[in-house]
Amino acid sequence: MPFPTDTEKEWIYWCHSDQPAMYAIAALEAVKRMVDASPYPHPVVLAETQDGDSIARGYAVACQGAIGYLGRLQCQPAHGDEPALLGRTVTDLCRKILATGVELVQAILPADSEGPVESGLRKAFQSAGMIRAARLLQFECTDIPFRHDGSPMALSFSPIELRSYRDMPWYQWCQLVEETYTDTLDVPILNGIRSIEQTLRGYAVGQPENELAWWSIHAGGSPIGCLILTSLSNRDCELTYLGLVPAARGHRYSPEIMDYVGQWMLDQGKSRIVLAVDEKNAPALHLYDSFGFEPMNAVEAWIASPRHGD
Repeated sequence: MPFPTDTEKEWIYWCHSDQPAMYAIAALEAVKRMVDASPYPHPVVLAETQDGDSIARGYAVACQGAIGYLGRLQCQPAHGDEPALLGRTVTDLCRKILATGVELVQAILPADSEGPVESGLRKAFQSAGMIRAARLLQFECTDIPFRHDGSPMALSFSPIELRSYRDMPWYQWCQLVEETYTDTLDVPILNGIRSIEQTLRGYAVGQPENELAWWSIHAGGSPIGCLILTSLSNRDCELTYLGLVPAARGHRYSPEIMDYVGQWMLDQGKSRIVLAVDEKNAPALHLYDSFGFEPMNAVEAWIASPRHGD
C-alpha cells in the first residue's frame, strides 16, 4: 500500500490546517520517515469524533521499537466542550494503535515554566486515561564537553574502559541495559512497559547498524553501565542514554564518561550535542550543568500502555 494515501495525506493536512503550510509539510515528511522504518503493515491510524457540527480528528503512527506516536489533534469549528471531544478521539487513537501490537503510546506536549502550553490537549489526554510520565528538560552544548579543571576523578582506582556493545553477546548487552534501569531517576514509570529489545530497536532507528555508537562501560574488568549516542547530522549528535548499574552509582564515573563523549565528538567532527532529562533527575542535571549544557525547551511526555490498564 503506497504512503501517503490520499486519505492519510488529506487527514494530516487537515489536522495542521490552523498552522502555516510549512508545519503540515514537515509533519507529513516526519510521518513518511516513521513509516519507512516501521515494521507494521499499516502503521498510520486515523480517528474522528463528531458532536453536532464539530469534528475532532487525529492521527498516530506505529513505529519501530514497538512505540506509537500520537500526531496532532484538531477540532473544527471550536467546540464548547473541545477537550472532551478531543479526549474521545485520543481514546480511539490509543485503542487503534495499541491493536497494531505496539507496547507504548506516547504524546509530547511543549511546556513552559508553568506547565504545558496546550492545556486543552492536556485535559484531552487526561480524559482519555493517558498518564503524565514526566516533564523533560531539553539541553544543548555547543562546546566539546570535557571535564572542567578541578572536577573530581572517579573514586575507584580502576580506570573505566568503554567497549563496543558488539564485544558481548546480544542477550548480555540487553541484560546490562536493563540493569541500568533499576531504580532510575529518569522517567521511572517506563520501567517494565517496553521490552529492552524493543527499546534498543527504537534507539537504532535511522542509524546504520555498523555505525551504532553504543558502548558498554567497564571498571575493574566488569560491566557497570552503557552509553548510547546518536548522530543527527554532520554537526549534531544526541546523548540518547547514559546509565550505570546501581552498584556503580555515586563513584564519580560520569565525568570520565563525558570525557569519552567529548573525544568521540572530536573524532566524528561534531560540534553540538543535545539531550533530554527528567526534571526530577537531580544528579544528571548537576552533571550536565557542570559540563556547560544550556537549557533549550521543556516538554511533557504522556503515555498509554496495556500494562497501565489503557
